[in-house]
Amino acid sequence: GGQISRTLKFACDNFTGPILLTPLIICSKGDKTIREKLTTLPHNIYYDPVVVIPNNCLVAPEPSQGEPPLFGLLRPVMKKGYETMGHILDGAEYGWKETGSLITMYSNCPNNTPPIYYNNTSTWNPLFPRSDREVK
Repeated sequence: GGQISRTLKFACDNFTGPILLTPLIICSKGDKTIREKLTTLPHNIYYDPVVVIPNNCLVAPEPSQGEPPLFGLLRPVMKKGYETMGHILDGAEYGWKETGSLITMYSNCPNNTPPIYYNNTSTWNPLFPRSDREVK
């Protein structure tokens, strides 16, 4: 949600025609961020996500109502794995901004996924190594 919000501002400043924004998968926090951002931008943007991942499908520091029982067992594993990595990340064991997304795609593993799944360090080899796409 945060990354696309910055892009929306640019798009509105540079294009006059209608814009269709259709994320294939977005977490509930990102969906909320985009909806809030749209209230501050011109109304030529149409937002229609395909799948919004609800909070009870995200492993957060505190249990969510309706989350799977497995999440209670996963939290200590994520914490131990994160400590074993020895690498400090924003959101700690829950991924970027403590999102706790369990989504991974063929093209990459998002950084809002718990880092035990994607972060490679000298003490940790992940299941789904993240491909860094940031311009350096």
